[in-house]
Amino acid sequence: MEPSLSLSEIKKRLILLPKNDWLVLMAKPDAVEAGLEDEIVFGSFEKRGFSVPYCKYFSATKTFWKNFYPSDNAWLKNVGLKVLGNNERLGINTKKIIKTIDPLIVGKIMKYYLTTYLHLKKVKIGIITGENIMQEAREICGSTLPENAAPGTIRSFSKDTHEKSFLRSEPVNNLVHCPTPGEMRCNNVISAHDYEALKFFPNIFSFYY
Repeated sequence: MEPSLSLSEIKKRLILLPKNDWLVLMAKPDAVEAGLEDEIVFGSFEKRGFSVPYCKYFSATKTFWKNFYPSDNAWLKNVGLKVLGNNERLGINTKKIIKTIDPLIVGKIMKYYLTTYLHLKKVKIGIITGENIMQEAREICGSTLPENAAPGTIRSFSKDTHEKSFLRSEPVNNLVHCPTPGEMRCNNVISAHDYEALKFFPNIFSFYY
């Protein structure tokens, strides 16, 4: 049985690593439900020589996920613009389906879909360590939209598409949440290397030797 570590013990180990050499990654519910969280999500990093020293299954309420993803207007508007752009490219009539083309409102609707989808579903969260992992993680994960993900990347294993997900009023099933370089989600965007951010995931990490 793997010994549990306190947050302070985790901090002691991580603080010794260069800033670009660790991040927090989440295998989303669609990965867990399909049994892809170990072999495909975390395994893809291990195959590239990275380590997964901390890993734990986790579920949370809608309120938790509302706080996990940003709520500022700039972030929401950016999400809305991406959705509108994808819909225009695919010939989807956004206004007919959700009654608006205001980017901010569209972003709020997308966040509602996301937090509703994640509510009480099981995810697997782990810390990935290795040289320059912050720079390489998004390449390993692939494009946010599975239909655009390069073969062999994590998201290429999802059969979902933007169009399918939008028409069923859900976020796209793309298997993994990966922070942008230098960021981690925690009550809006904060530094991935603010070790106090680990309090956002209380008691969900275990240490594996």
